Amino acid sequence: MKKIVLSAILMLATSAFAQDSKWYVGGEIGMAKVEDTTPQTAQIFVGAFGGAATATQDTGVGVGRIFLGYQINPMIALEGGYFSSNDVRYRVNGVSGGAVAYTATGDVAYSGFDYTILFKPFQGDANLKGLFVGVGGHKSELDATVSLSAAGLVFRDTWSQKGSGYLYTAGYDFDFSKQLFGRLKLTRLEKLAGDKDEKTTMYSFALGYKF
Repeated sequence: MKKIVLSAILMLATSAFAQDSKWYVGGEIGMAKVEDTTPQTAQIFVGAFGGAATATQDTGVGVGRIFLGYQINPMIALEGGYFSSNDVRYRVNGVSGGAVAYTATGDVAYSGFDYTILFKPFQGDANLKGLFVGVGGHKSELDATVSLSAAGLVFRDTWSQKGSGYLYTAGYDFDFSKQLFGRLKLTRLEKLAGDKDEKTTMYSFALGYKF
């Protein structure tokens, strides 16, 4: 029995490492969800200026990503990438307790580098061999531009924040040819720009090329 088990393990290991390690590159586009914080935003302005305020914001944002990967064996790959989002737009219209009308706007964008180890555990199943899960991390940056207009005056400011976080992902790779492949993926990014309250879920499609 031991010989059979050892032989099976050896065959699996030999099969896993039989494939030559390969580099691949690709580009990815997707949409990330943005938490709706309009009630909290409006309340912050009312607390600061009195009166009443209404807030609106984007609840989704486009994201682009480029990536470079190294296929260690059919089951394991290492991947790194750079991602950048469009602006998430915020707007507040209000009237202060002193009856002064004002408008506040904010544009927030994210960018950063990520790294992931991907696992494809179902190499023995032709229908599931493209299925993968992954875990990793990112170093990301938040860039914000804000303005406040009131009583004919305009105030503007910009600021940024950097930090590290983690991610986990799942998806499916499918081949168009021996070298060209597509990918459907879901990614959860936690602690964007190092802020524990900044997180998002991204749904994306990618095209890649194997060298």
